[in-house]
Amino acid sequence: MEKLSSDEYKIVLAFFEKALENEPEQLSYWFDIGFCQGRLGQWEDAAKALEKVVESQPPDPHTLALLGHAYIKVKLYDNALDVLHQALKLRPKSRTLLYKLASAHFGKGELGTAKSLLQEILKISPNHGKAHFGIGLICYYLDDLPGYQKQLSVLKDLTPELSTKLSSLEKTDPERSIGGSIKEKRSTKENDSALNS
Repeated sequence: MEKLSSDEYKIVLAFFEKALENEPEQLSYWFDIGFCQGRLGQWEDAAKALEKVVESQPPDPHTLALLGHAYIKVKLYDNALDVLHQALKLRPKSRTLLYKLASAHFGKGELGTAKSLLQEILKISPNHGKAHFGIGLICYYLDDLPGYQKQLSVLKDLTPELSTKLSSLEKTDPERSIGGSIKEKRSTKENDSALNS
C-alpha cells in the first residue's frame, strides 16, 4: 500500500471503513485505517485508530512504531516515547525504532539524547543517511560548526539530497552560516519537523 496516490489511499480508507462496519471485530481493519489516515496526513485520526489495535491485541513492533510516528506528528512526544520503547523491547537494535525515538527526543528538545540514539544507529549501520542528517541537524542547532560540516561532507557522498536539505538550513540564518539561538532556529515549521519527516 505504500506507493499509492492520495486519491487511491482515500479509496482504500473508505473500503476499510465500510469493511469495519460489516465486521467490527476485525482489529486488522483499524490498522489499515490508521495506516491510510497517516498516509493522508490525518495523524490524529491515525493515532486513534492505531490505539484501538494496540489496546486490543498483544504488542506488535510494527503497529507500535506506526503509532509512535503518529504521536510524533501530533507532537505527543511522551506518548511516542512510551510506545516506541515498548516496540524496541520487542525488536532491539531496530534502526527504524531508534530513529523514531531520536525524532521524539528531538521534538522534545532533548538534543543530546537524540544525538546519542542517532550515533547508536551509525554503530549498526554506518551509512544510514537519515542518522547522519539528524546528527548534522543537531550540530547545526547546537552551533557545532565542525560537527555540522562533517555531516555535510559525509552526506555529499552518501545521500546528496539530504546534504542539500541540511545545507539549506544555512539560508534560514543569513547573518552567519551557522548560529543564532536554538529557539530562533526551531521557530520555523520546516526546521521543527526536519528530523521527523
